[in-house]
Amino acid sequence: MASTFEQMGELETAMNYNLKVIQLTNQNKKYQMIKAYALQNLGTAYSKLYNTSEAELHLKAALRDFLKINDKSGIVKTRKFLAQLYLKTHNSRAAIAELSKALPLCRKVK
Repeated sequence: MASTFEQMGELETAMNYNLKVIQLTNQNKKYQMIKAYALQNLGTAYSKLYNTSEAELHLKAALRDFLKINDKSGIVKTRKFLAQLYLKTHNSRAAIAELSKALPLCRKVK
């Protein structure tokens, strides 16, 4: 549902739904993947609002969760979003670092 609101340009509503998902899934490892995607969505929404510090915070949290559960697709997408964020903030070295880490996994994701 949050993704739908984000696609419609209603970022604040999307962010609220993602925050609720994070709160509901925070204590249960069974739902760690859902939480990770909610964090990723929240990070991309903050990025669209040019709140780069919050975007980076949430994207890094999502990346940590994806790494814990070894979700290769989630790792690659989150690293791509971090790279885009770093390019937006003129930090090309960090962007290249994220993409370099994502590249080997791209070959494994189907």
